[in-house]
Parts: sequence; C-alpha cells; structure tokens
Amino acid sequence: MTDPAAHLAAQAIGAAAALSLFAGSQLKDRRLLAFSMASAALFACHYALLAAATAALMAAVSAARYAARLAFGGGPRTALPFAAAALAAAAASWDGPLSLLPAAGTLASVLTSTLCRGAAMRAGMLASAGCWMAFNLAVGSVGGAVVNAASLCMLSVAVLRLLRRGATEGAP
Repeated sequence: MTDPAAHLAAQAIGAAAALSLFAGSQLKDRRLLAFSMASAALFACHYALLAAATAALMAAVSAARYAARLAFGGGPRTALPFAAAALAAAAASWDGPLSLLPAAGTLASVLTSTLCRGAAMRAGMLASAGCWMAFNLAVGSVGGAVVNAASLCMLSVAVLRLLRRGATEGAP
C-alpha cells in the first residue's frame, strides 16, 4: 500500500478490531462468539484497505459464520457451508503462498467454532490465531499482530482454566 492515508485508515480499523482481545478470555461460548463476530467484520475492512483480498474475504466469511453460529447453533449444518465458502473465497482471491495462512486459519476456526465447544473450540482457535499471526506479521498489520499475540495468550489461559476445572466444555 502506497497511500499513507489509506494505510493509516487500515491500521486504525485494525486497532478498532482489538475488540477481539476480549473474546479469548470469555468462558461463555455465546459471548466469545459475539466478540469474535464484531472483530471479524472490522478485520474484513482492515484487510481490504491493506489490499489483502484473501484475508478480507476470510474475515467476512468468519463474521458471517459467527453470526450463523449465534443464530442457529453449531454442527455440520453451519460448518460445511462456511468451510465451502472459505475454500471458494480463497480460490477466487488466491495471491500466492501467503494466501494459505488466512485460508488455513479460517478453516481451522470454521471447523472448531461450529463443531466444538469449550476447550476444544479454543484449541482450534489457537491454531487459527497462529496462522493469522504469521500472516499479520508478513503484511504489516499492526492491529492484527497485537490482537493475535494477545489471543494466543488468552486462549491458552482459557483452555488451561477449563481443563483445570475439569470442564472440557464452556458455559453456553
């Protein structure tokens, strides 16, 4: 990106998407999903301004998926269509090997956030955050890198807390 104003706008929206910093520490699944949905919508705008088409589409698919999970619950009826949408969007926007990171991160998140609960859902989100962290560092997304670094830490803590309590499933 060469336009300084667009770059600044992209980074500002990425900073606003820090709303997701509150997601990983949530023990109630619905709250975790709501924070994640709002953040994904902001990140779709952020990546579009950074001219990262695959990432922008993956974030938009994620926002829609979180909304569907909140409205209709999880399971194959929401996992499979969104996994297919993510694959189609990744294929349509493919821009080389770097596109693999947001695509893989989104697929990990799609499958675990719709098919899993509690510690297992958060472990899948950890894998997703790792993919996104590498991507954000590569494209210079300050907000994305900060959010993913924090998410990696908070999701790890949440998984450990749930496992220590003997609760492999979070509260609804």
